[in-house]
Amino acid sequence: RLRVPVLNHSWAFGVSPFVGMGGANFSGVNDWQIPLGITAGYRRAMGNGRGVSAYVSPFYSWARVRANGATDTHGLFRVSVGVDAVVLPSVGVTLGFETGAKAGAGQPGATGGIFGLGVSYALHHARQQ
Repeated sequence: RLRVPVLNHSWAFGVSPFVGMGGANFSGVNDWQIPLGITAGYRRAMGNGRGVSAYVSPFYSWARVRANGATDTHGLFRVSVGVDAVVLPSVGVTLGFETGAKAGAGQPGATGGIFGLGVSYALHHARQQ
């Protein structure tokens, strides 16, 4: 049975589809990335106002690069894994890694593993009652 976390916040396991889009323009080179996939995750509360979650996200990544009037597109199957932790009631840390198929020479897209580290701050959080 598929469970979506948005429907019931008490479930520890969740699955959710996603799509994203990002782009950049550097020195006349226009680069677009569009990932489409699904995430499965597990979360666990750790005391009052703290918690940890782990996830795995297989996805298809479509890339398009336009430079000097020429356009090249390429798609890759990739996967991300990561851990999110709430270290203070308003502060979180995310650690992740992406791997999978690699773009060949001259093709747009990822050419290796990608490591990510992030810190988040919630301007407002729900108060415990």
